[in-house]
Amino acid sequence: EARNKYAVGYEVLFFFVGRFAVIKNILFIADVLGALKKRGLKFKMIFVGDGPDRKKLEEKISANGVNEETTFLGFVTDKNVLYSVYSAADLFLFPSQYDTLSMVQIEAASRYLPCAFVKDSVTSYTVTGGVNGYVFPADVEGYSDGIYSAVSDREKLEEIGKNAHRDLYVTRDEVIQKLLNYYDELLNK
Repeated sequence: EARNKYAVGYEVLFFFVGRFAVIKNILFIADVLGALKKRGLKFKMIFVGDGPDRKKLEEKISANGVNEETTFLGFVTDKNVLYSVYSAADLFLFPSQYDTLSMVQIEAASRYLPCAFVKDSVTSYTVTGGVNGYVFPADVEGYSDGIYSAVSDREKLEEIGKNAHRDLYVTRDEVIQKLLNYYDELLNK
């Protein structure tokens, strides 16, 4: 339903959700999208969120000629809408070199959606590249080459999404239980 709503059809759907701040490498995403379009890849990109640098991101999207491929949903509070986009997407773009860990990668894994990180970012160490996520070079050419290759092998992309769910997704109840077990261990010492 989300793919139909956002006119994706059979094209590749990329996704990002978060705060629109330059420090999170959002302008890099716009450059990567421009490079992918030049390669002839048919795709749609959905951004969810808002932030102090939204205007800069919109300008960079425009400068890269990917306005028609890009949709900004703004700040989404309806979790069903958010999760429908996670479920519809093919790849979550997360090139931040600022974040140390993010809920979005766990949310993505909960919907069998693999993430594409940049090499040597802290978040890239949460996955095994090519197994339960992707780790691509931190330059536009290398990252876009990695994405192009990833979405060209749909079977492998789906397998990596399944592995992300298996390896990375944890429920709130599981986290709470681990925390309670840890507290019990401390109290018993």
